[in-house]
Amino acid sequence: MKKVNYFILTITLALFAGFGPGLNAQEFPWPDLGDAMIIEPGAPGTINETIHGDTTATGERNHYHYILRRGQTYLYTARINNVDFPLMVTAEDTDGDLPIIKALGPAAGEDEAERIFHAQGDLYLKDLILNGWDQQDGYTDNATIRLAKDSITVVAKDVVFDFNRQNNLRINAAACSVFIENSIIANQGVAARLWQGFFIAMRGNYYEVAHFRNNTIYNMHHSVATSGSPAIYNKLIFENNTVVNTGTGYFDIGRPDTLIFKNNLYVNAGILGDAIVGDRENFEEPFYFMSVDSNYTDTTNTAIIDPSHFVFTNNHFYLNPDIAALLPDSSDKSTDTPFNPYLQDLMGSNNMVKDEAFAFTNFPVVIAEYEAYINDFYGFSDDPAEMPQFTTDFSTFDFSYPTTHPAYTAGTGGKPLGDLNWFGMEGPLGVEDFRSVAFKVYPNPVNDVLRISDMQNVKRVEIINVVGQRVREINNISDSNVELNVSDLDNGIYIINFHNGAKSLGYTKFIKK
Repeated sequence: MKKVNYFILTITLALFAGFGPGLNAQEFPWPDLGDAMIIEPGAPGTINETIHGDTTATGERNHYHYILRRGQTYLYTARINNVDFPLMVTAEDTDGDLPIIKALGPAAGEDEAERIFHAQGDLYLKDLILNGWDQQDGYTDNATIRLAKDSITVVAKDVVFDFNRQNNLRINAAACSVFIENSIIANQGVAARLWQGFFIAMRGNYYEVAHFRNNTIYNMHHSVATSGSPAIYNKLIFENNTVVNTGTGYFDIGRPDTLIFKNNLYVNAGILGDAIVGDRENFEEPFYFMSVDSNYTDTTNTAIIDPSHFVFTNNHFYLNPDIAALLPDSSDKSTDTPFNPYLQDLMGSNNMVKDEAFAFTNFPVVIAEYEAYINDFYGFSDDPAEMPQFTTDFSTFDFSYPTTHPAYTAGTGGKPLGDLNWFGMEGPLGVEDFRSVAFKVYPNPVNDVLRISDMQNVKRVEIINVVGQRVREINNISDSNVELNVSDLDNGIYIINFHNGAKSLGYTKFIKK
């Protein structure tokens, strides 16, 4: 599974990399909602009954934060609603497999399971698997999370969104905000649903901000996002994401006031070509892998996005030519520009579209599997049971890639493009997560031996360079004083991360000279 190591680059990136225009002002919210209640695994519907029934006689909430046991599956029997109150659901703070939330099955008289969360208040999720296969081997035909009330916030950290026939996030209200980081989004959509299979569907609604960073988005039948008719909103930030295998393309962006799109890695976007636009054989209109606004043909309308609010840099796009060759001639987009004219004009020369061959470490999909999916798709059947769908064994793949590939040093600050978690790093979490420690670290600056004294409850120490790489580590510490030989390290600034088991105690920095 994806390597998630919280806080490694918490302060490193904030201090040394920078985020570009508008990013520092919008950090991920994570409130303290008071005492938490543990939900023990039990009969189907226990999670519903616990959350919905946890009120006093007068209807006031007893808890807003609920903890699930690791390695357990929680079957829900109806959508989990939080009407007019904030809800936080997280895994217990121990090691072990993430808890799974999935449906028991369709309710009586229904042919599909309900979505997991129907948010009508702020929603905060961390360390969870949201699985769209119900217990009766059906495919949830709904959004995993629907934002159903104006002005709410949804935050997901280290969440696996696995399987859905439609999309994960659906914005069905106005003035909402969405923040997703360090998560895996995989296997969305099936070929029988031409216009489904997104990570996020904006549904034409205005929203305040959608911020996605350090996520791996894999096997989207359609694309990462669809805007609706059209979505006119405040801010979209998409940074350090790895996107692999999208059916039609990259992103239908809509009309943002501010667009920041940087340090992303797209591999094999457009594996189904033009087929979702119009008829599978005779396409009705040009199709671009990435577009802005429904009126993008008017390339003179520069008021759609203020160029000063537009950042599009350090993004790598690659479609394997062997996959493109499997498409019908009328659907092969491998030689076309991936961007509509208006977006291309805004980008200028900074879009960094590259054609270098790209291979991930331990990547499980081979060309024959692409060929089978494409052939099944173009041999369309009206019976959904006969249509192909993506599946993934999360234990077998690794989306890291060789350090010799140009994309490895192509991102802001010389970091790899894409989801930094695959390189044992943590992405830009924001300075509010930084906690300094009072341990004595000397001499500072240091030439050879760094001494740390007066440590309390420290079991492990690691040193991180400014690129986020772990360059030194000491485990099983039993003394309050340690010495670290750093004479072989390059000159520069380093972060020391102190751990007690799986928990980070805080950080400090030193200068090697």
